[in-house]
Amino acid sequence: MATLSMLISTNLNGNLIRGELLPLVAVPEIGEIVVVQDEAGPAMPKVRYVPLGAKSLGKALHGLRRLFVLCIEMVRNRPSIVMGVYMMPHGLLAYLLARATGRRLWIHVIGGPGEVRDGGYWVDQWRTPHPGLERLFLRILKSAEVVLVVGTESKKYLASRGVDPDRIHVMSQKIDAGRFQPVADGTREYDLIITAQLIARKRVDLFLRIVADVRARHPNVRAAVLGDGPLRADLERMADDLGIRKNVEFLGFHEDTERYYNRAKVFVLTSTAEGLSVAMMEAMCCGVPAVVPAVGDLGDVVHTGVTGYLLDPDDHSAFVRAVSALMEDEDVRRRLGANARSTILDGYTVGDGARGWRAALQGTPVRQLAVERGGAL
Repeated sequence: MATLSMLISTNLNGNLIRGELLPLVAVPEIGEIVVVQDEAGPAMPKVRYVPLGAKSLGKALHGLRRLFVLCIEMVRNRPSIVMGVYMMPHGLLAYLLARATGRRLWIHVIGGPGEVRDGGYWVDQWRTPHPGLERLFLRILKSAEVVLVVGTESKKYLASRGVDPDRIHVMSQKIDAGRFQPVADGTREYDLIITAQLIARKRVDLFLRIVADVRARHPNVRAAVLGDGPLRADLERMADDLGIRKNVEFLGFHEDTERYYNRAKVFVLTSTAEGLSVAMMEAMCCGVPAVVPAVGDLGDVVHTGVTGYLLDPDDHSAFVRAVSALMEDEDVRRRLGANARSTILDGYTVGDGARGWRAALQGTPVRQLAVERGGAL
């Protein structure tokens, strides 16, 4: 196979862009990868960033600036593949460029079914549902050569809406298992940890209510909120109002997340919508069991009583019971944590991702990936 170049439009933070690109740069058929996003990401072989800077001109003008820069890179580098990571605006822009130039179009849907359903309303893209935008997204996805999704629920949803299942490849962002691994005899000072942007969809307010209810039984419970965002001040005030301010540490944003997972006993998510959370997989790879809602593609790796607990997102008491049980039983917590790491090692590592990307490049139907996984590149 000839060497291929890629032009990617996205906007991912450091750990997310590593999970996206580290497997891709390991594929020998891939040459230069040009990534257009707001800020330059971590240095990687083959990868060149074109940073756009802050959205000082507003969202609409920033989008036009992105399109202009993408057009320049198309002319300069003549990439083989144009890819959008996330539908809006990146998948839409990649579609327009590919259609105008005849390049191969790839789209990576990383936000689960909610990224497409109702035009992205379920991942905070819009204030009201946009069924017409959902139809546009589906039309674009049906025209793409390759559609990548992060889990089986996303694939089922898109296939049920008419996207050819043979062109849908299940490809989550992957985990560097050498970086994310348990630390022997590490001090687990946090009973619970959540990693999330502090935005409405992540429902960190529910996490705080869980901590408040657990505190009634465990007065010294310690919880950590790893992440930042526009709701931080509101959430800190809420912690004060619930009387748990001394129990919760707001850590802010940190890229060295492995450091914090190895100080925690249980990982928690409370989101209303997800794809396949990279933060969750990082924690699991560090041997931390996960207690999460049954949304998006989380059920691909979280199995109740095996790697953690997959729960009804509206059953608050079930979350309280699950995290309390794991806090109180170290043997169960260690067993589920070991299973969690084994699950990530069996299909969600950088090496697994490289094999998946190569299969997509070769047009291998997704149904064959399970047979081929583990073979040599």
